[in-house]
Amino acid sequence: MPYIILTLVVLAILSLIYMRIEVAMLRVKKVHYTENEDTLKIMHLTDIHIEKMLISKDKIRETIVLNKPDLILLTGDFIEYSTSVDMFLNFLDYTTGVCPIYAVFGNHDYRAYDYDVKKLEPFKKAIEEKGVIFLLDESTILNGYNFLGIKDFRRGNPDIKKALNSLDKNLKTIAFSHNPDILTILPENSVNYLFCGHYHGGQIRLPFNMEFLTLRDDILCKKEIRRGGKKIKGIELYISNGIGNVLFPLRFLARPEILIYYV
Repeated sequence: MPYIILTLVVLAILSLIYMRIEVAMLRVKKVHYTENEDTLKIMHLTDIHIEKMLISKDKIRETIVLNKPDLILLTGDFIEYSTSVDMFLNFLDYTTGVCPIYAVFGNHDYRAYDYDVKKLEPFKKAIEEKGVIFLLDESTILNGYNFLGIKDFRRGNPDIKKALNSLDKNLKTIAFSHNPDILTILPENSVNYLFCGHYHGGQIRLPFNMEFLTLRDDILCKKEIRRGGKKIKGIELYISNGIGNVLFPLRFLARPEILIYYV
């Protein structure tokens, strides 16, 4: 029995060491929706959780400069506490200035300000002063595509009708939001692509997907749609693992990732 206990303790220690290492192992994942050489290159960063992000800001800047995206999408969960604003603005200094950046908020951003949109407004303005453009249930046109930002499914009180009415119906639409469950209230074929985060790829993956079954009540999670790409309701959905962490700066079999989409 003592040997079994000792073995379990050693395994636990080794697992913690590995999880601490993995949390800083950034993966740059490329997703091709087209084989055309003349294509739009979109970089997607999500779930930054600046307080517990262990990816070097220099590494993120290097990734942006090396890959030369046409634009960057930031899909929320920038901070957990309102006192972390300066930390996140410093992070933006490493990401801005290369290409246009569009953004939406995530549930943690709303929670940091007690779900009070008026309290959130100074944070939004400070981000916009860095050159980031928020699209909150509204769209813009870039490179012949609609880019549609949709508010967070649970905390943003999204107005889908308003969002879809802002589109140029003659163009394909690339939508982005924080929580993939927004897909459940989008009409079929209403957008062509939808890029989200929120699930962290599980962050610490457990046997039998217990991290999703016990710790989350999200709709798509219950349908085993939790990470990566899948076409649903005629919409190409991709769910990123994100780069930051909640609760603990640890990851297991859910490496932090930056996505690059070719559309």
